[in-house]
Amino acid sequence: MTFNILMLPDDLLYNCLARVSRLHYPIISLVAKRFRTLLTSSELYQTRTFTGRTESCIYVCLSVSHDSEPLRLFTLCQRPNSTRKLLVPVSSPHYSHPKFWPAVAHVGTNVYVIGGLINEIASTRVMVMDCRSHTWSEAPSMLVPRQSPFVCVLDGKIYVVGSQYDKATWMEAFDTKTGNWEFVSGPSEEICKIGTRYRCIGYGGKVYVTAETGNTYEWHRGRWRGAPLFIHRINFNVPVCVIDNVLYRCHHSCMIDWYDSQENVWGRVKGFEGLVKLTSAYVYTIAANHGGKMVILWEKKVVVNRVHLETKIWCAEITLERRGKEMWGTPDWFQVVFSTTNERFNLLSHVFSAIL
Repeated sequence: MTFNILMLPDDLLYNCLARVSRLHYPIISLVAKRFRTLLTSSELYQTRTFTGRTESCIYVCLSVSHDSEPLRLFTLCQRPNSTRKLLVPVSSPHYSHPKFWPAVAHVGTNVYVIGGLINEIASTRVMVMDCRSHTWSEAPSMLVPRQSPFVCVLDGKIYVVGSQYDKATWMEAFDTKTGNWEFVSGPSEEICKIGTRYRCIGYGGKVYVTAETGNTYEWHRGRWRGAPLFIHRINFNVPVCVIDNVLYRCHHSCMIDWYDSQENVWGRVKGFEGLVKLTSAYVYTIAANHGGKMVILWEKKVVVNRVHLETKIWCAEITLERRGKEMWGTPDWFQVVFSTTNERFNLLSHVFSAIL
């Protein structure tokens, strides 16, 4: 009698699949419909948790111009019989996509797509994707419509700012545990009217908001005040991330600074000069916490056959280690994970990591 693994009962298959890295799940899902069903079940992820097999999984949002789907979600997977990794698309929600960039936030195992323009009208809608099953559902709507919101996450709450100029509605917060929205009163009427683009950072129990004008404010315990100097020293367009309560900022050619809260100074992360050389002439960089490590993605454009302009996305995983008063970074791996000649791809928009 020929043995086929699909002959096993579900509980045994859950135990088998739980022991396989999630990097291989997109490929395994192509083998059989039954595998596709098992790989998206809550029982599998309960088994992964129970057996201590959870891992940090990378998701990337790419933006596309003049497309019915202006924001596309990808996850990192492993090529069969290879050490190479690549970004593969994740199923999109079956709803009208915002035509103007919505905000994207990640909390736990969920990804939230917030606001944006739908049929030329600012939206209050919030869609949420469960990273375990890649299924979409509708979350409670915002209290006011926002055509171009900006967000950050702090202690399980999503703070949303933008597209509102009244102090009372300038910011609102979504509690992902209770499913409730509430307004967060803005700093002042004058301040709320001066910005159209913002940066939001959740760090050290506080929310920091920077307007494109350079004005930066700190919200803590229900009060607004001017932000400390170390926040002002973050360039408006420089990507930042928080790993183990340490704030990092990425500069040109993937040079990384870290904020030493004990000394109240910024310092340069040392140890990966080779990676810095590799990232010369890049277009854009994003970074995120990846299970206590840093994951960096950057774009580079190259001419192919003297005709086509090809955009490549590189990805690097970096182990960070504090040595006395210095922070050192060691690249675990780096390689091209996506390439395209489609000029409509504006590419890197967001990156985040979920423990699954």
